[in-house]
Amino acid sequence: MATYRTPAQRQSTVSQFFDKVDPKNGGDGIVWARSTSPNGNIFIFQPETALGKPIKVPALQHGLPICVCPQHVSLDLLRDCQDLQKGASNGYVQLMTSDEADTYFVQRAEKEGVNPEDLQRLAEKRAQDELRGVKIDQQHQAEVLLERTPSKSKIKPYEPSPVHPRVQQLCGQVSPLLADSDDNSVAVAHRRMPVNTFRSQLLDYEDALTLADLEHISSHGYYPSVKKWANGRLKEIRAAQQEPFAPVRTSKPTPAPSPSPVATKKIKKSASKAR
Repeated sequence: MATYRTPAQRQSTVSQFFDKVDPKNGGDGIVWARSTSPNGNIFIFQPETALGKPIKVPALQHGLPICVCPQHVSLDLLRDCQDLQKGASNGYVQLMTSDEADTYFVQRAEKEGVNPEDLQRLAEKRAQDELRGVKIDQQHQAEVLLERTPSKSKIKPYEPSPVHPRVQQLCGQVSPLLADSDDNSVAVAHRRMPVNTFRSQLLDYEDALTLADLEHISSHGYYPSVKKWANGRLKEIRAAQQEPFAPVRTSKPTPAPSPSPVATKKIKKSASKAR
Protein backbone atom coordinates (compact mmCIF):
# COMPACT_ATOMS: atom_id res chain seq x y z
CA MET A 1 0.00 0.00 0.00
CA ALA A 2 1.95 2.94 -1.30
CA THR A 3 1.32 6.56 -0.39
CA TYR A 4 0.40 8.56 -3.50
CA ARG A 5 1.87 12.07 -3.89
CA THR A 6 1.92 13.91 -7.22
CA PRO A 7 -0.28 12.66 -10.13
CA ALA A 8 2.82 11.42 -11.98
CA GLN A 9 4.04 9.53 -8.92
CA ARG A 10 0.57 8.12 -8.38
CA GLN A 11 0.35 6.85 -11.95
CA SER A 12 3.79 5.27 -11.64
CA THR A 13 2.82 3.66 -8.34
CA VAL A 14 -0.33 2.15 -9.88
CA SER A 15 1.72 0.69 -12.72
CA GLN A 16 4.26 -0.70 -10.26
CA PHE A 17 1.46 -2.23 -8.18
CA PHE A 18 0.12 -4.25 -11.13
CA ASP A 19 3.63 -5.33 -12.07
CA LYS A 20 4.13 -6.52 -8.49
CA VAL A 21 1.01 -8.72 -8.38
CA ASP A 22 1.43 -10.04 -11.93
CA PRO A 23 2.13 -13.82 -11.83
CA LYS A 24 4.69 -13.28 -14.59
CA ASN A 25 6.73 -11.39 -12.01
CA GLY A 26 6.14 -13.83 -9.16
CA GLY A 27 2.90 -12.29 -7.84
CA ASP A 28 -0.30 -14.17 -7.03
CA GLY A 29 -2.55 -12.21 -9.42
CA ILE A 30 -4.88 -11.14 -6.60
CA VAL A 31 -6.03 -7.52 -6.23
CA TRP A 32 -8.07 -6.05 -3.39
CA ALA A 33 -9.45 -2.52 -3.54
CA ARG A 34 -11.57 -0.05 -1.58
CA SER A 35 -12.85 3.48 -2.03
CA THR A 36 -10.85 6.22 -0.33
CA SER A 37 -12.93 9.10 -1.63
CA PRO A 38 -12.55 12.14 0.69
CA ASN A 39 -16.33 12.54 0.99
CA GLY A 40 -16.92 8.86 1.72
CA ASN A 41 -18.62 8.04 -1.59
CA ILE A 42 -18.47 4.69 -3.32
CA PHE A 43 -16.27 4.36 -6.40
CA ILE A 44 -17.82 2.99 -9.59
CA PHE A 45 -15.64 1.64 -12.40
CA GLN A 46 -16.35 -0.32 -15.58
CA PRO A 47 -13.79 -2.76 -17.05
CA GLU A 48 -14.31 -3.87 -20.65
CA THR A 49 -13.42 -6.92 -22.73
CA ALA A 50 -11.20 -6.73 -25.79
CA LEU A 51 -14.37 -6.33 -27.85
CA GLY A 52 -15.55 -3.39 -25.75
CA LYS A 53 -18.22 -5.32 -23.84
CA PRO A 54 -18.68 -3.96 -20.27
CA ILE A 55 -18.00 -6.33 -17.38
CA LYS A 56 -20.29 -5.96 -14.40
CA VAL A 57 -18.30 -5.47 -11.19
CA PRO A 58 -19.38 -4.23 -7.75
CA ALA A 59 -18.69 -0.64 -6.77
CA LEU A 60 -15.94 -0.11 -4.22
CA GLN A 61 -17.30 0.78 -0.79
CA HIS A 62 -15.68 3.32 1.50
CA GLY A 63 -14.29 1.08 4.24
CA LEU A 64 -13.84 -2.64 3.78
CA PRO A 65 -11.93 -3.70 0.63
CA ILE A 66 -13.15 -6.44 -1.70
CA CYS A 67 -11.26 -8.96 -3.79
CA VAL A 68 -11.66 -7.50 -7.30
CA CYS A 69 -9.30 -9.84 -9.13
CA PRO A 70 -9.75 -12.69 -9.92
CA GLN A 71 -13.11 -12.75 -8.10
CA HIS A 72 -14.84 -10.41 -10.56
CA VAL A 73 -12.45 -9.60 -13.42
CA SER A 74 -9.12 -10.84 -14.81
CA LEU A 75 -5.89 -9.06 -13.97
CA ASP A 76 -5.17 -7.95 -17.54
CA LEU A 77 -8.59 -6.39 -17.99
CA LEU A 78 -8.40 -4.75 -14.58
CA ARG A 79 -4.98 -3.29 -15.38
CA ASP A 80 -6.36 -1.74 -18.58
CA CYS A 81 -9.42 -0.23 -16.88
CA GLN A 82 -9.01 3.53 -17.27
CA ASP A 83 -11.63 4.30 -14.60
CA LEU A 84 -9.72 2.36 -11.97
CA GLN A 85 -6.34 3.74 -13.02
CA LYS A 86 -7.61 7.32 -12.77
CA GLY A 87 -9.30 6.64 -9.44
CA ALA A 88 -6.14 5.11 -7.96
CA SER A 89 -3.96 7.88 -9.42
CA ASN A 90 -6.23 10.58 -7.98
CA GLY A 91 -6.32 8.99 -4.53
CA TYR A 92 -9.97 7.85 -4.73
CA VAL A 93 -9.08 4.14 -4.75
CA GLN A 94 -6.66 2.14 -2.64
CA LEU A 95 -5.25 -0.98 -4.30
CA MET A 96 -3.99 -3.76 -2.04
CA THR A 97 -2.09 -7.01 -2.40
CA SER A 98 -3.27 -10.13 -0.57
CA ASP A 99 -0.87 -9.53 2.31
CA GLU A 100 -1.88 -5.88 2.61
CA ALA A 101 -5.57 -6.80 2.63
CA ASP A 102 -4.97 -9.45 5.31
CA THR A 103 -3.16 -6.89 7.45
CA TYR A 104 -6.01 -4.40 7.00
CA PHE A 105 -8.67 -6.90 8.06
CA VAL A 106 -6.66 -8.04 11.09
CA GLN A 107 -6.14 -4.48 12.32
CA ARG A 108 -9.75 -3.52 11.66
CA ALA A 109 -11.00 -6.66 13.41
CA GLU A 110 -8.92 -5.90 16.50
CA LYS A 111 -10.52 -2.45 16.76
CA GLU A 112 -14.06 -3.81 16.39
CA GLY A 113 -13.57 -6.95 18.47
CA VAL A 114 -14.54 -9.40 15.71
CA ASN A 115 -12.80 -12.03 13.58
CA PRO A 116 -10.97 -10.93 10.39
CA GLU A 117 -12.68 -13.73 8.44
CA ASP A 118 -16.09 -12.34 9.42
CA LEU A 119 -15.12 -8.92 8.07
CA GLN A 120 -14.01 -10.47 4.78
CA ARG A 121 -17.31 -12.32 4.46
CA LEU A 122 -19.18 -9.10 5.22
CA ALA A 123 -17.28 -7.17 2.51
CA GLU A 124 -17.88 -9.84 -0.12
CA LYS A 125 -21.54 -10.26 0.91
CA ARG A 126 -22.12 -6.57 0.28
CA ALA A 127 -20.42 -6.86 -3.11
CA GLN A 128 -22.50 -9.90 -4.10
CA ASP A 129 -25.72 -8.25 -2.94
CA GLU A 130 -24.97 -5.19 -5.05
CA LEU A 131 -24.35 -7.31 -8.15
CA ARG A 132 -27.69 -9.05 -7.59
CA GLY A 133 -29.46 -5.76 -6.98
CA VAL A 134 -30.33 -6.68 -3.40
CA LYS A 135 -30.92 -3.64 -1.20
CA ILE A 136 -29.97 -4.32 2.41
CA ASP A 137 -29.24 -1.84 5.14
CA GLN A 138 -25.48 -2.12 5.66
CA GLN A 139 -25.62 -1.44 9.37
CA HIS A 140 -28.20 -4.18 9.91
CA GLN A 141 -26.25 -6.53 7.64
CA ALA A 142 -23.07 -5.93 9.62
CA GLU A 143 -24.86 -6.68 12.88
CA VAL A 144 -26.23 -9.93 11.46
CA LEU A 145 -23.06 -11.22 9.80
CA LEU A 146 -20.85 -10.34 12.74
CA GLU A 147 -23.27 -11.82 15.28
CA ARG A 148 -21.39 -14.30 17.43
CA THR A 149 -24.48 -16.51 17.92
CA PRO A 150 -25.10 -18.30 14.59
CA SER A 151 -28.67 -19.24 15.51
CA LYS A 152 -29.65 -15.56 15.42
CA SER A 153 -28.30 -14.97 11.90
CA LYS A 154 -30.95 -14.02 9.35
CA ILE A 155 -28.63 -13.84 6.35
CA LYS A 156 -26.53 -16.77 5.21
CA PRO A 157 -22.86 -15.67 5.32
CA TYR A 158 -21.02 -15.59 2.03
CA GLU A 159 -18.83 -18.62 1.49
CA PRO A 160 -15.62 -17.91 -0.44
CA SER A 161 -14.98 -19.93 -3.59
CA PRO A 162 -13.14 -23.21 -2.97
CA VAL A 163 -11.34 -22.71 -6.30
CA HIS A 164 -7.78 -21.45 -5.97
CA PRO A 165 -7.43 -17.82 -7.17
CA ARG A 166 -4.59 -18.80 -9.51
CA VAL A 167 -6.86 -21.32 -11.26
CA GLN A 168 -9.58 -18.68 -11.54
CA GLN A 169 -7.09 -16.24 -13.03
CA LEU A 170 -5.76 -18.71 -15.59
CA CYS A 171 -9.28 -19.61 -16.69
CA GLY A 172 -10.05 -15.89 -16.90
CA GLN A 173 -7.19 -15.55 -19.39
CA VAL A 174 -8.92 -17.99 -21.76
CA SER A 175 -12.37 -16.46 -21.37
CA PRO A 176 -14.67 -16.65 -24.43
CA LEU A 177 -14.97 -12.86 -24.14
CA LEU A 178 -11.32 -12.43 -25.11
CA ALA A 179 -10.07 -12.29 -28.69
CA ASP A 180 -8.37 -15.29 -30.30
CA SER A 181 -4.71 -15.74 -29.43
CA ASP A 182 -3.64 -15.08 -33.04
CA ASP A 183 -5.79 -11.97 -33.52
CA ASN A 184 -3.17 -9.28 -34.12
CA SER A 185 -5.80 -6.55 -34.40
CA VAL A 186 -6.06 -6.28 -30.60
CA ALA A 187 -3.50 -5.84 -27.83
CA VAL A 188 -1.83 -8.97 -26.44
CA ALA A 189 -3.44 -8.35 -23.05
CA HIS A 190 -6.87 -8.71 -24.69
CA ARG A 191 -6.08 -11.95 -26.47
CA ARG A 192 -6.87 -15.41 -25.18
CA MET A 193 -3.91 -17.32 -23.77
CA PRO A 194 -2.70 -19.96 -26.29
CA VAL A 195 -3.75 -23.50 -25.45
CA ASN A 196 -0.19 -24.79 -25.06
CA THR A 197 0.71 -22.02 -22.61
CA PHE A 198 -2.53 -22.55 -20.69
CA ARG A 199 -1.98 -26.30 -20.43
CA SER A 200 1.66 -25.87 -19.42
CA GLN A 201 0.81 -23.48 -16.58
CA LEU A 202 -1.92 -25.78 -15.30
CA LEU A 203 0.48 -28.74 -15.32
CA ASP A 204 2.82 -26.76 -13.08
CA TYR A 205 0.08 -26.95 -10.40
CA GLU A 206 -1.19 -30.43 -11.29
CA ASP A 207 -0.24 -32.10 -8.00
CA ALA A 208 -1.91 -29.33 -5.99
CA LEU A 209 -5.17 -29.13 -7.96
CA THR A 210 -8.26 -30.04 -5.93
CA LEU A 211 -11.55 -31.44 -7.16
CA ALA A 212 -13.01 -27.93 -7.06
CA ASP A 213 -10.10 -26.62 -9.16
CA LEU A 214 -10.50 -29.36 -11.76
CA GLU A 215 -14.27 -28.89 -11.93
CA HIS A 216 -13.69 -25.16 -12.52
CA ILE A 217 -11.21 -25.94 -15.31
CA SER A 218 -13.65 -28.43 -16.82
CA SER A 219 -16.34 -25.73 -16.93
CA HIS A 220 -14.26 -22.63 -17.74
CA GLY A 221 -11.11 -23.97 -19.42
CA TYR A 222 -12.45 -23.03 -22.90
CA TYR A 223 -10.20 -25.37 -24.90
CA PRO A 224 -11.72 -28.85 -25.48
CA SER A 225 -8.37 -30.60 -24.98
CA VAL A 226 -7.87 -28.91 -21.60
CA LYS A 227 -11.42 -29.69 -20.49
CA LYS A 228 -10.91 -33.31 -21.53
CA TRP A 229 -7.70 -33.45 -19.49
CA ALA A 230 -9.47 -31.97 -16.44
CA ASN A 231 -12.32 -34.49 -16.73
CA GLY A 232 -9.79 -37.31 -16.95
CA ARG A 233 -8.02 -36.13 -13.79
CA LEU A 234 -11.37 -35.85 -12.02
CA LYS A 235 -12.17 -39.48 -12.85
CA GLU A 236 -8.74 -40.62 -11.66
CA ILE A 237 -8.99 -38.79 -8.34
CA ARG A 238 -12.55 -39.90 -7.66
CA ALA A 239 -11.68 -43.51 -8.50
CA ALA A 240 -8.69 -43.36 -6.14
CA GLN A 241 -10.88 -41.99 -3.35
CA GLN A 242 -13.33 -44.87 -3.54
CA GLU A 243 -12.43 -47.53 -0.95
CA PRO A 244 -13.23 -51.19 -1.67
CA PHE A 245 -15.90 -52.66 0.57
CA ALA A 246 -17.17 -56.16 1.34
CA PRO A 247 -20.66 -57.02 0.14
CA VAL A 248 -23.25 -56.75 2.86
CA ARG A 249 -25.53 -59.75 3.44
CA THR A 250 -29.09 -58.47 3.40
CA SER A 251 -30.96 -61.74 4.09
CA LYS A 252 -30.60 -64.71 6.40
CA PRO A 253 -28.59 -67.68 5.11
CA THR A 254 -30.69 -70.25 3.29
CA PRO A 255 -31.08 -73.30 5.60
CA ALA A 256 -29.91 -76.69 4.38
CA PRO A 257 -32.77 -78.75 2.91
CA SER A 258 -34.38 -81.31 5.28
CA PRO A 259 -33.89 -84.99 4.35
CA SER A 260 -36.81 -86.57 2.52
CA PRO A 261 -39.12 -89.05 4.38
CA VAL A 262 -37.71 -91.97 2.33
CA ALA A 263 -34.15 -91.11 3.28
CA THR A 264 -35.19 -90.86 6.93
CA LYS A 265 -36.69 -94.39 6.86
CA LYS A 266 -33.52 -95.80 5.30
CA ILE A 267 -31.39 -94.19 8.01
CA LYS A 268 -33.57 -95.66 10.79
CA LYS A 269 -33.54 -99.14 9.17
CA SER A 270 -29.75 -99.10 8.86
CA ALA A 271 -29.45 -98.10 12.48
CA SER A 272 -31.63 -101.01 13.70
CA LYS A 273 -29.57 -103.52 11.72
CA ALA A 274 -26.40 -102.19 13.25
CA ARG A 275 -27.73 -102.99 16.70
